[in-house]
Amino acid sequence: MRTLFAVLGLTLLGCDTSVPAEPPTPAEDEGQLEPLRSSCVGDGDGIIEPDEIPPVDLADGLSMAVLVSPAGSQTTLPAGWMSGADDALVADLSLERLPAGATDRQLFIGPADPADTWYGARFPNAQWTSLLDADTDTWGLFDRSGDDVRLLGIASATEGETALSYDPPVPLFRLPMADGDTWEVAADAEGLADGVEYPSDQGANGVVTVVHRWTFSVDGTGTATLPAATLPFLRLRLALRTEAYNSIAGLFAADSSRATFLVSECAGTVARVRSVPDELDPDFAVATEVLRFGIVPELLP
Repeated sequence: MRTLFAVLGLTLLGCDTSVPAEPPTPAEDEGQLEPLRSSCVGDGDGIIEPDEIPPVDLADGLSMAVLVSPAGSQTTLPAGWMSGADDALVADLSLERLPAGATDRQLFIGPADPADTWYGARFPNAQWTSLLDADTDTWGLFDRSGDDVRLLGIASATEGETALSYDPPVPLFRLPMADGDTWEVAADAEGLADGVEYPSDQGANGVVTVVHRWTFSVDGTGTATLPAATLPFLRLRLALRTEAYNSIAGLFAADSSRATFLVSECAGTVARVRSVPDELDPDFAVATEVLRFGIVPELLP
């Protein structure tokens, strides 16, 4: 995993983030939203209300088709892929602007039951689990508390490797969500990271603890052209810093990353780009992962 204690990857797909599932038989309308959000009707007012991110119902077995850049790769984003003023942004992540490569991945993703995972018992209050980082196979544990969609912790697909819980939980979507909203959370991360339990008692060398500092800002509205559709969005930016502290020496290690999410009414996150580690520019040009709504039929297995 690419950053400190392997916990900086993040994927948001609204309340339906995300578990790879067996792809259904492709149809002419593959990747379209209607089956995913048939009961949700957005009003297009630029504010994402709680009822425009419907609660997860695991019995529904919902999934969304997404195209994801290759694992372990870096993608140079097309110049001008995001343009316009903050109240009229234009995002172009279409196949014409950013063609799919032969090694791009196609996933059908949706929420899953934590009880079916090795780490579920560590998160008794989680309502669903979903894939956070396709590169590292890192998963998130979520709940819906009031109106907010919250991240309770993270875990690895590999048993016994990583399972960190957050205190307090991190609101990934603070609803209602509108242009100009900001929020920050400093969360203690406790549990397994790369097979080591944290806080980690190092005896005479002190106790090591881990903190994740999340900073969110909603800073624009616009329209995105994606492989499957053209959709209105709110731009949600994330700056995430991971810090390791020693009870004797204090802060001794830190790293950071950035991500930009395009969030639509009823669909949740319809695109995400994630930066290289320790990126300073919020308008970064190189992404470690590009995720966008839709699929390319010729890339299906």
